[in-house]
Amino acid sequence: MFVLEILIYILFAYIMYWIANRALADDSNGSWNKYWTYYVVFYTVIAAIRFNVGIDCLSYIRIFTYGLLDENRIDDEIIWTYLVRFIHESGLNAAFGLGICAFIQIYCIVKACNSCKYILITVPIIMFGSRYFLDLMAAVRQMTVACVFLWSCKFILEKKFLKYILTIILCSFFHHSALILIPAYFITYLPDISKRRKLMLLIFGLCFLAGQTPSFSSVIIYVQNLTNLAGYESYQDRVGSFLGSEETAESLAFGPMMLSYLCISVFIIWEGAHLKETYGEKIPLFNIWYFFSFFFACAYFL
Repeated sequence: MFVLEILIYILFAYIMYWIANRALADDSNGSWNKYWTYYVVFYTVIAAIRFNVGIDCLSYIRIFTYGLLDENRIDDEIIWTYLVRFIHESGLNAAFGLGICAFIQIYCIVKACNSCKYILITVPIIMFGSRYFLDLMAAVRQMTVACVFLWSCKFILEKKFLKYILTIILCSFFHHSALILIPAYFITYLPDISKRRKLMLLIFGLCFLAGQTPSFSSVIIYVQNLTNLAGYESYQDRVGSFLGSEETAESLAFGPMMLSYLCISVFIIWEGAHLKETYGEKIPLFNIWYFFSFFFACAYFL
């Protein structure tokens, strides 16, 4: 069964890889063509009809099927509220609700790479070859907001503050936690870090050591407060018990998977200057995306 599941994901990755190649071959003037439509539709369909893929999948199915909503969030997350009520009151299958979220995810990813579409060839390989597809299918609302943010990074690059803020506020009506992305606008005022290899390795090394130190568990209370601030009040106790449990300590123990993440992070930092030289001009958002890759690496091990 395990081998069959692996083959299915390989097939998904290959189909999207093939479609992206055809899209680029037919992309004579850089405009949208039918193959990009196939690319988006394929992802949307497989994400919509999935069953029990992602830890919250069944919860979302119940939400759309029975119209379940958090009464404390109805007034704040009005877009999510109306989507759930529309699917439920129309008698539509929950797959339609999941499909709408999946469509927003992949469409924003494609539009974010509008000026460097060749990246979309590797997206399915990375997505299905790692944990990213599972992340997209688990925290559906949060990851949908994250994909919109990926697209909205162009407003950061273009220094269009109003458009960026309006986009983030709109996203907050889908999930309240989007508001924590507002400070991300000021990233363009930070210095280029891709050439500061020694400083980056020092910061990353400190984060890594802190994350592997048992006494670091004392910061759990701060993580709980951040969870509450981001609009995850119902998760606050779960986060505390999760971070402090022996099971979590075992799952986060340094092993082959953690070693692979460590090697990838070190490689990105070590080759930062070379990556900037090779792709800096080809990918307009390189500096922003590179900063977030470093931030994620530090935060993950921390």
